[in-house]
Amino acid sequence: MDIIKLIFVLYSLLFFASSNAAVFDMGEHSGIIRDSNGNFSQVSANGSVRSLTSNTALSIAEKVNFQTSKGVFSTDIVRTALVDTARIGKTVRGLAVAGGPIGLTVTAVSLVCELTSICNDAGQWMLGADPALEGYPQTLESQAFYFVAGINSPEYRWPSPSIACSQAAAVAKFWGDGFTGTGSGTGATACVVTNTNNNTTNNTSITQGVGCPTSYVISGSTCVLQGQSTAQPATPSDWDSKEALLNDSRFTPELHAKDQPIPVQTPSLPSPVTVPIGNTTKTLKDGSGNVTGTESEITEAKIEQPSQGENPTGNPNILKLTETTINNTYNTNNQLTSSTTTTNTGPQQPQPQSFEIEIDNMVDQPLEQQAVPGTFSYTSWGSGSCPADRSVNYHYGTLTLTFEPACDLAVMANPVVIAIAGLAALFIVSGAVRND
Repeated sequence: MDIIKLIFVLYSLLFFASSNAAVFDMGEHSGIIRDSNGNFSQVSANGSVRSLTSNTALSIAEKVNFQTSKGVFSTDIVRTALVDTARIGKTVRGLAVAGGPIGLTVTAVSLVCELTSICNDAGQWMLGADPALEGYPQTLESQAFYFVAGINSPEYRWPSPSIACSQAAAVAKFWGDGFTGTGSGTGATACVVTNTNNNTTNNTSITQGVGCPTSYVISGSTCVLQGQSTAQPATPSDWDSKEALLNDSRFTPELHAKDQPIPVQTPSLPSPVTVPIGNTTKTLKDGSGNVTGTESEITEAKIEQPSQGENPTGNPNILKLTETTINNTYNTNNQLTSSTTTTNTGPQQPQPQSFEIEIDNMVDQPLEQQAVPGTFSYTSWGSGSCPADRSVNYHYGTLTLTFEPACDLAVMANPVVIAIAGLAALFIVSGAVRND
């Protein structure tokens, strides 16, 4: 009986929660998901169609079912959601690593290269060299640097005379724009600097200093370059360090085209959607049966974004439903004589009554006991008694029949018969177990 009451209570609570609430959950129809961190993402789902309104916003068209006083209705709604650019890099990184450069459009590959220096090289992601370090050797056996024209500040310490000459001319521009330099040898050497008009300046001395050049650190007796002087395959740690740089809204069309999850902020319904759910007309008559006019009843359901109080958790799939009923009365000339409007946001969810459901609260009761008389008795191996001899009278006298030989045989066969019966019972039990 308690189980029946429990089922009735649960059914009643579920019925009131689904039919009388002023808000409803359309999660089963939506493409919006929420992760464990409270972030929202828009993914494909049955009945959901996405379209881009811009690189920073999505338009989500969905068909939803909603319960009203007139029954269940369905309608199309369009919600908007801003793309959460601060979280888009993780999705882009996953797509790029999984499919490689050939898995992205040329535009997306170019954007990845622009933002991270991880570029496509013959179908492979390569982390490009630092332009300022191109041509620099990875290690220097000697702890020495070179500088030009007596300038020994840290930013003008280079790993070789030729690099010192060319960098001083093309990058540091010691001699102005348009000059290039070449140098060779070690220690103090000539540096020839020529401008675009092939006018050569005075030879400039290159001097060797003690210690590691700029962008190198000492490791034992070796100077080791910090950074890349040549392009190398991108490693997972490279992608980790560059992931934040991929937080760019320009990737949104790429993710949309590839049907990838697009992180979005909380979606919203920009304007209410009104759906007609009922329209009835009845004829009015007086007490004599004469027609006095007509009365029409029009009912509409309005779906809109709930307030924070109506949706305190911020669930993006919760929408507010309001029913409005308009009753109009017309006379026989079809002139409006009265009109009333009733708005119903759904009855307040009733507070459940105070039910106490007790489980396993029965008081232990002593069981009645009754002694069963020993109706049956048995004896073990051959301890029974043999029937008495039998005397039979016939024409010639009395014949005495003894059962002793048969009893002796039964006593000897008794253990064998019991053993065979035990084996047969064992086979029967094991067969039943295998069938189960």
